[in-house]
Amino acid sequence: MPADPLSIRDAWSKIPSPGGTETEFERFTGKRMERILAIVVALGSAVLGAQALIGAVNSLSRADVVHIVMLVVVFVPLAAMLVACLVGRGVRTFSGAFAVVYVLALAAWPTVVDPADKSAGDQPWIFFLVNVGVVAAMLAFPLWLQFAWAAGMPLVYGYVRLVQGEFSREFWVTTAFDVSFTLILGVVMISLGWMFRSVAAGVDEARAQAVSSYSTAAAAAAAEEERVAMSALMHDSVLAALIAAERAEGDRAKELAVAMARAGSHPPREHGGGRRAGGER
Repeated sequence: MPADPLSIRDAWSKIPSPGGTETEFERFTGKRMERILAIVVALGSAVLGAQALIGAVNSLSRADVVHIVMLVVVFVPLAAMLVACLVGRGVRTFSGAFAVVYVLALAAWPTVVDPADKSAGDQPWIFFLVNVGVVAAMLAFPLWLQFAWAAGMPLVYGYVRLVQGEFSREFWVTTAFDVSFTLILGVVMISLGWMFRSVAAGVDEARAQAVSSYSTAAAAAAAEEERVAMSALMHDSVLAALIAAERAEGDRAKELAVAMARAGSHPPREHGGGRRAGGER
């Protein structure tokens, strides 16, 4: 039995269209890629955060209230970002919050550090979180702001370290190495994130185009099937009318044959027409 054309049309109407780029189906790969990036960022940031926390605790020789406040300001948003990345909720909000808070904490670092600490060889604990701030920006901000964070964060750190060391030669040498390392690493991470997202977007676009092409081809095939079925129906109706006319004996039989010929030459276009034809018969 041929399928109802209304049922076929209703089924195809449920397939996502390329115009709806925000549907669950068409952005599947992009959403999976965002989830993977969030988990990878959470794991890497947890390792660097633990290293920074150990260094911060070891540097507390006494109950320094300002330093403790700095620890709370930095590590509480970091912990919130890690939890958000792992559970997959509020990733952009908490990542953006940490990226902004870390920049402010980094800028305030000269007011927190011990003025007598002039050692250029030992990196402060806040240095280990520079690239964590960069990947937080990667999860939260648009692309141009991500690159701005990747380029600006190491420069802010370098300026802060030079201020701490009163721009001495020893600080210039060690700071230049730290800044160049974090700058290159940050740009590479942002570039990788952009590349992975672009690949995922390309896969989603290809899937949307494939669905659209398949929908068009299936609709054309269904229309051709319906045309063939209609042609067969007309052929059977005309053939039945001819047979009836040939075998007609009497006026009543001839009138029925004429009615069948008229009904066969004008097939119903809608369901209502089909009911009228049935009434005539």
